[in-house]
Amino acid sequence: MGIAPKPRRPKKCDNPVCATSFVPFRMGQVVCSPACGLAIQEVNQEKARKAIVDLGRREIRAARERIKTRGDHTKEGQAAFNEWGRLRDSSLPCISCGRHHKPVNVLLSCMNDINGVLKRRDDKVCCAA
Repeated sequence: MGIAPKPRRPKKCDNPVCATSFVPFRMGQVVCSPACGLAIQEVNQEKARKAIVDLGRREIRAARERIKTRGDHTKEGQAAFNEWGRLRDSSLPCISCGRHHKPVNVLLSCMNDINGVLKRRDDKVCCAA
């Protein structure tokens, strides 16, 4: 005396012409009969071709990742660190005059300060306004 297994739920056939409800016999069964399977075989073949191409791309990407040199890893790390620094400092003002500049100015300094042309204003180094 054991627990009776739950009956399987009916599924809708993947063939758009048929679309009947059926109880699947196997796991992964998507059509109600072999005739419906043959009717949608071209769609399935296209999906299979795309899956094979995607698998090939993933393998190539994994192979490239395996053959990276120390310099490649260093470049990636430096780029990630630089991006983090830009995001961290994006809300800070200019380091010379304290004003906020356009977001494209990632060096947090006035362009005149960067080019070496410093002007004095109120006894402090500042950019030319």
